[in-house]
Amino acid sequence: MKFAPIYSLAFTIALSLGALSCQQLQKKDLNEPANTGIKITNKQTTLKIDTVTITNEMLDKRILAAGVFKSYNGEINISYFEPGDSTSRVKNFCQTNNNQMTLIMRHELEHARKENLTKNTNFFDPLTRGAIAAQNEIIAPAAEIIEALDYRYENDTVYPTNKLFILKADKKITQIAKEQKLDWPIDFNNQQIADVVMACATEHFFKETQKGLYIATIKKEMGKKSLTKSYQTNNLCSFGNAALFNPKFGIWSPLWQFESKRGSVNIWEAASINQKRKNITLIDSLTNKIAGQNPTIFLNLKTR
Repeated sequence: MKFAPIYSLAFTIALSLGALSCQQLQKKDLNEPANTGIKITNKQTTLKIDTVTITNEMLDKRILAAGVFKSYNGEINISYFEPGDSTSRVKNFCQTNNNQMTLIMRHELEHARKENLTKNTNFFDPLTRGAIAAQNEIIAPAAEIIEALDYRYENDTVYPTNKLFILKADKKITQIAKEQKLDWPIDFNNQQIADVVMACATEHFFKETQKGLYIATIKKEMGKKSLTKSYQTNNLCSFGNAALFNPKFGIWSPLWQFESKRGSVNIWEAASINQKRKNITLIDSLTNKIAGQNPTIFLNLKTR
């Protein structure tokens, strides 16, 4: 749910990222994809941090968004929460959420980086578009897990968070690293570790859908009509592997490509067949259920 900030900190940053890092933003011009010779102008991604004053009454009345990526204009909004009264509830809310800013930033940046894959979907059938929307909400928490484990490497302690899926993944991955005597930073291309990342991110997503979250987003993607004009993506997107993206046939690899302290990682390529099958089966079940609640979705199915 969107809300109006009581006080907005005038802090807008133009982002131009190569290797994605929330702790150190490295500048790189991505307007011209490597080795293509084709000049492409994309909308410039910006980061805006708003200071939001929180009161006890606000916590009773609304859900407050800590971060959002606005794909239509390429803007990432992050909220910094400031206590508006002295109640413990308000102070705890602000402190807990502000501790998550690095993870929230990584979450939204990952959405921005994959926009060319998740928004230019008009040529896919409704069920595939729904699956892409679902995967998009799974790869973002997967990126949070990678960010949290990179934090552990740099700080020798678990990321200070109350997100259960992060803590669960951290515990499992550190145990695997100990048992296999792995070097740090973590190599997420390790199959067991990749399975943990995908399993925890997928489980988190489906727990959120049980609360009613993301259902409207998926339904909207499934119900949209085909358009001839391509979606204008942003300067953070990598176009080199977009041609390999074909989720209709289970080719999800480009969406699961990430950067880590260890280097590039592809969770989809590294994960086991069983884990990928679980991910696809759960998503198919969800999209079919949503489509069944709205039969008009199938009117947009193309016949060939």
